[in-house]
Amino acid sequence: MSATKTNFRSLKATLIFPYVFLIVLLTITIGLLSYWAGSNTVSRLSERLSLEMVERIGQAVDHHMYGSSAVLEAAFPVGLTASDDISTELDAMRTRFWTATTLHTDPNDYVYYGNLAGQSFGLRQLNDAEAEIRIKTDPSKPRRYLRLNSINGKTKQVSTETNIFDPRTRPWFSSQKKNATQHMWTSVYVDFSTEDLVVTRARQVLSHMGNFTGVVATDVSLLKLNQFISNIEVSDRGLAFLVESNGDLLAASNIPNVQIKSNGKMARMDVDDSGDALIKSTYQVLLPEIAKNKNRSSTGTLTFTDTYGEKINVAYKHITDNAGLDWIAVIAVPNADILTGVTQQVYMVLILGVVAVVFAILLGLMILMRFTRDLTSLAHAVIENGEPELSNITLQRTDEIGVLARSLMEMRRDLLTDSQELQTVPLLNYFSLNY
Repeated sequence: MSATKTNFRSLKATLIFPYVFLIVLLTITIGLLSYWAGSNTVSRLSERLSLEMVERIGQAVDHHMYGSSAVLEAAFPVGLTASDDISTELDAMRTRFWTATTLHTDPNDYVYYGNLAGQSFGLRQLNDAEAEIRIKTDPSKPRRYLRLNSINGKTKQVSTETNIFDPRTRPWFSSQKKNATQHMWTSVYVDFSTEDLVVTRARQVLSHMGNFTGVVATDVSLLKLNQFISNIEVSDRGLAFLVESNGDLLAASNIPNVQIKSNGKMARMDVDDSGDALIKSTYQVLLPEIAKNKNRSSTGTLTFTDTYGEKINVAYKHITDNAGLDWIAVIAVPNADILTGVTQQVYMVLILGVVAVVFAILLGLMILMRFTRDLTSLAHAVIENGEPELSNITLQRTDEIGVLARSLMEMRRDLLTDSQELQTVPLLNYFSLNY
């Protein structure tokens, strides 16, 4: 009996195991195919999305910066000369500067001019109908602030600065002394009143004699550009950032672009100061790539492995212009973030596979219980010497087990009949011999 039970247990395993094996094999195959196809598809889509994102940053930079050129040209068109003394040109400058600051009010609402004599004139557009003039005609005196309510309206003095402003000492002025009439961006600096980054676009102005006499400039605040990049959603650990080629940060999606030094003053933040390993490693990998396309705008992607052994996918855009802009827009995303959805899908396939295996085993056991019950009774009928005990259910089955059961019963009847005949023949012979 124990051998029979053992045999039937092995029969159950023999019948169930192939189906379980096939389900497991199918689950693993589907999981691997899903991961392979999903990872390839997601990686391609992520690369395209990253390129689109850096293009968006590039477009935002262009949109934010391009108006400065028109502002300078409206304030001082190329070829227009200036007198050595601005006192003779105040009305004309007011008209031109008012017009210039209405072209791109955000962010170019302020344009100004300083000359070798130490004089300065600037106009800031306050709103559509009001502007503020900052003027200094006497180099030894501070600037005066005047309020102007229309392009041809009367001016009203509002205040006077306490310190003496000298345009000749400003970076935007000194950078233009040997620059002919080309536009040039100054270094990005921190505006201490707003604590935001600002960059100045400047161009020199010639005198009537064709000599350098002054500089016209306009400031561009990078506040909105920083806000735009800060609001870009990349991934849980991915980031977007805008950096100068020298490593100074302009904007980043996860860290500020300015810092407070130990002396309490605001200062710019560079890649090393950021404390972000992803920014530092990405910038170091990008530098050689950018160097291949020096002084030329380029867009591309690359992949590298960081110091922690994690694969990083990068999309970048090198942003340049004819005024010296040299910025890099970057999207950096860890490969694990990209494949998060694919990995979850594979886990789901594996979970469903485990559930399918459990159901297959339970369903197989339920079917085999009925099958092996009748098969066990057949085995007992063969093994036992007594009258076989086969139920009517087993005998009435129409499948192979029912046929086998009925054949067995007929075989037993035939064997019993033959046995009785064999016992009768010797007895008849005995009687025939004796009588």
